[in-house]
Amino acid sequence: MKIVVFDDNEKDLNELARTILSWKEQHGYCDIILNKYHSAHSLTFSLSNYDSYDVFFLDIMTEDDASTGFRVAEAIHQRNHRAIIIFTTNSQEYYESAFEISAFRYMLKPLNPQKIYAALDEIYSRLRTINSHAFIFQSARQKLIIESDRILYLESITTDHRAKLILTDGKVEEISLSGTNFTNLPNEKLSADFCQCHRSYIINLNYVTKYSNHSVILQNDTEIPVGTKYRTQLTNHMIDHYKMDT
Repeated sequence: MKIVVFDDNEKDLNELARTILSWKEQHGYCDIILNKYHSAHSLTFSLSNYDSYDVFFLDIMTEDDASTGFRVAEAIHQRNHRAIIIFTTNSQEYYESAFEISAFRYMLKPLNPQKIYAALDEIYSRLRTINSHAFIFQSARQKLIIESDRILYLESITTDHRAKLILTDGKVEEISLSGTNFTNLPNEKLSADFCQCHRSYIINLNYVTKYSNHSVILQNDTEIPVGTKYRTQLTNHMIDHYKMDT
């Protein structure tokens, strides 16, 4: 697991790094590569791309800019949509903004080591699941094996009990719904990362960047409608999926 820690306060930076390494010592089976950055400039300059990193602990406020962490997070997500972002800050006022950027956690300083341990436990489990989890679908001619993190969303084709898989690389695969129906796919075929938000759409929560009572915006700027009867279900899934520590 490759982790980046960014904080312009050297004391906070080193304490967080020590906590992460302490977690690693308790989990000897988990390899960690940890990089520390004291400034946003050093972080963006040193990392030509963010694709190979899994987790970013980002301090939101620096002496020069109250929203540095948000700008860094947006740059990261442009290059690495699977990056897990954890914001650290002294203020609770940026909670909603952090949620819009799909933060995995929002942690108030002084940081609680036990909450960091819990977050790392969940991240490690999630990464293992993503790296090993695939689904088998039946197409017209063959069975398809599709990794969960390749699926952006699913769209129902109601006329003949089929659905479309829209993948993150832009490809579209048609699958048969024989033996089940579209509404039952999240429970019977998919995982907790997926949620139905409309009678015709099931989305991968890992790729949601914004949502409202009327629509969901995905990582590639696709806008998916939210049906009235699915609003509460979507909200509950989002809250559970992107837990925030306050």
